[in-house]
Parts: sequence; C-alpha cells; structure tokens
Amino acid sequence: MALTEFTGAWTDTTEQTVLAAGPARVTGIEVDANIAQSAVCFVQLFDNADPTPGTTVPDLVFKINALSTNAKRKNKVQFPGGVYFGTAITCFVSTTGSGATAPLTTVLPDRVRVHYVLGG
Repeated sequence: MALTEFTGAWTDTTEQTVLAAGPARVTGIEVDANIAQSAVCFVQLFDNADPTPGTTVPDLVFKINALSTNAKRKNKVQFPGGVYFGTAITCFVSTTGSGATAPLTTVLPDRVRVHYVLGG
C-alpha cells in the first residue's frame, strides 16, 4: 500500500498534484484541518493525470467543514475494497466541491493523507 502525505503548505494552491501516474485504488483519506480553519474546503480527486479543476468533474470529493461547524480537527474516510482510478490519481483542494478556486492558506488543511494501492 502506498501513502502520499502532504503537510503544512502541502501544495501550490493554484495547481493540482498527481499522486499516482497509473491505475490505483484509493483506500482511504485522512485530513487534519487547519486549526484556524473558518471556512469549508474540499479535497477533490480525479481519475485524470492532467485535470482542469473547475472544468473536469472530480471522481471523488471529500468535504472538510470549518472547525466552528463540526469541531473535528481530524477527518477520515475509508473505502473497503478501494475506489478504482484507471488512469491516475490527481488531487486538488478547493473552496467548492467542483471548483477551481483554491482556499486561502488559513483554510488549507494542515495535513492530507491519501492511502492507495497501485494497480488494478
């Protein structure tokens, strides 16, 4: 099993990040919300090596509520058997579930972990 973990300013907030360049199964996502997070953000995953956020429809979206809404700093979801991505796994964090606007750095999660298994 592979794990990609991003921490701190974990990504250039205007670009998506390719996690796996070939077929893979996402088995789980863990997100540590920013302690100052005052707005919702979304982790978008694409079965595409070069998606255009805001135009390309994400294949999997994980919503991270503001801490004032749910008071959960750690957010986790597991997918028994995995969610299959046939081309690639690419990640982008946005202000909406299918948008292209990256959140402010005070809203970006402190840590995002995407667990996946390479291959079919």
